[in-house]
Amino acid sequence: MIKKLKYEYPSHPKTQDDLPSSSDYTKLNDRLAVYLVAILLLAPIPLGSNRPVWWLVLGLAISGGAVWHLLRGMRIAPNRRLQMMKHRQIFILGVSVVGFGVIQALPIADMLPGFLLRLPGSVASTSAIRTISVAPDASLLAALRLIIYLIFLVLVFEVAAQPNRGERIGWMLFFGITAHAVWGLISLNFLGDTLLLGEKFAYQGVATGTFVNRNSYATFLGFGIVLGVALSLGRRAHPFNRTLHDRSWLSPERVEMLAIWVMISLIALALLATQSRMGVFATIIAGLLTFVVISIKQQYSVKSIIATGGVGLFVLATVAPLGGNLGVLERFLFVEQASETRLDFYRQMIGMIEARPFTGYGLDAFAAAFELHRAPPITSPRVLELGHNSYLTLWVELGLFFGSLPLIALITAAGVIIQRILRQTTNLAMPAAALGVLCLGAIHSLVDFSLEIPANLLVFLAVVAIGAAHWRKREAETIQGL
Repeated sequence: MIKKLKYEYPSHPKTQDDLPSSSDYTKLNDRLAVYLVAILLLAPIPLGSNRPVWWLVLGLAISGGAVWHLLRGMRIAPNRRLQMMKHRQIFILGVSVVGFGVIQALPIADMLPGFLLRLPGSVASTSAIRTISVAPDASLLAALRLIIYLIFLVLVFEVAAQPNRGERIGWMLFFGITAHAVWGLISLNFLGDTLLLGEKFAYQGVATGTFVNRNSYATFLGFGIVLGVALSLGRRAHPFNRTLHDRSWLSPERVEMLAIWVMISLIALALLATQSRMGVFATIIAGLLTFVVISIKQQYSVKSIIATGGVGLFVLATVAPLGGNLGVLERFLFVEQASETRLDFYRQMIGMIEARPFTGYGLDAFAAAFELHRAPPITSPRVLELGHNSYLTLWVELGLFFGSLPLIALITAAGVIIQRILRQTTNLAMPAAALGVLCLGAIHSLVDFSLEIPANLLVFLAVVAIGAAHWRKREAETIQGL
């Protein structure tokens, strides 16, 4: 039985959190939630929004939604405090990165000691760069993108202040990612392996969905699997399902759960079809973490957890050959040559960090900076625009201090999420999904740049923000009374 908690508001409330939520404001946030989900699911379609024109459209959509929500919200509840104020640390860290990115683009190089701005000898002797950034225009545009991401976080924290709404967003994202997975499989197997908006020019023969890069698509699909695992297990523990006595195989709750796992399996098939080694590995680890965390909180025995997890892995291993997805296994077996090339690349990046550990080479200036330092054995004529390791890329572009601030922000968010998981006994699906998404992103970022793709980063930020969001007092009180 569900224990209903009667919540009485004080006659003279001291804070805005003690005021009853306006139905108009609730409707506003409900509409905003749908709007944000639409952005998240449409953003991957034009090549992951990783092109200037599509990023402009995405930025206009997010900023326009923010203006609409702010103006409408001020009319409904002018004294209502934004939820971002309860996550000051994260926003202070984000604004610091933006500020330093702008400073890197200013003509202040002459004011700094020469040892802070070292460049290779042949470049330094002829260089007339007056900014810290070796690509100041790119740094300014990147700072603008970061501002848009921060605005997006503000909006997500607003809608996620109600946990049920946050979970609804999770379900909508899961269904949408399933649709993207189905498209990826159809495109690969029945439509001549094309992109939705044109012909593929790379990674023929493997699933890329609407992305250009299979690893970026794999990360996006991995987010869907983590969400599916978390939401299905959370649904299993829902009080409504626990009170039902119909245990037949065709009971509504069993059919519902079967449908959810069919969708998870479709996403898994698309993931395997990407042949992304680290995408598959990171998703397995993140999915297992999510499964174990929720199972422990639901007080399942260790034997039950191990047995269920083993069955899941066995099913995955069985389904993979049936879907013809052995390419990823072959790539796991023949990994040595690619690893050696990647390690050579990382050694040069570490050398770049050692040359400029304090100032970096400029936000979003990695491509230009690497060309200044390129040396054997990296002899390919192709311009390397991304670093294939998001951690090293941050330190190359921003230096060790400011490059570590985004990582500190994510660690802070992880701490909040873990505390919530330890404290709560219900509404665990999205916090557990957020922990799994953090794990997936952290692992895949060791060898790739998936979180540098706008469509992926927005989903990542949305799920993490929902998991870490501060619940309004009324919702928190009600949940603890269940």
